[in-house]
Amino acid sequence: MSADVMDSADVRMLTEIGMIGAGAGGTLLREVEQLFRGLMVLRPQRDFPYLGLATAYLNQQRPDDAVLVLEQGLRVMHTGQDHDHADRSMVQVFHGMALLMARRTAEATQVLQALSQTTRHEPALRLARSLLGIKAPATDHPSSKENP
Repeated sequence: MSADVMDSADVRMLTEIGMIGAGAGGTLLREVEQLFRGLMVLRPQRDFPYLGLATAYLNQQRPDDAVLVLEQGLRVMHTGQDHDHADRSMVQVFHGMALLMARRTAEATQVLQALSQTTRHEPALRLARSLLGIKAPATDHPSSKENP
């Protein structure tokens, strides 16, 4: 199926609906799975279908299923020719978080440390460092100088 089947506004709307379903509890899990698996077909190189389905599984206390989905995403995104490094970084950090929730601490630490040393995607870097318990370095950003 071609990625041109749906425009980005439609894909965004479906993603938002899926995220609402992911947070709604187990009653919509089957539908959420179908929706995000469909988005994986339409946009395999993007992070949102993998993050959405992994979030649904994590909300259901199913971290091992989340790990599998995120690993699938990393494999697909790695083999793609036009993968977005920011998207891949977010899938990697969620992978580390899911591994932590699955009590696979050594693997999680390895994933998160590697990511924190290689990514330039600031949101993924901050989350990886936070999950590792590493304080963010002080910056000269104006907001960091406000009322100490």
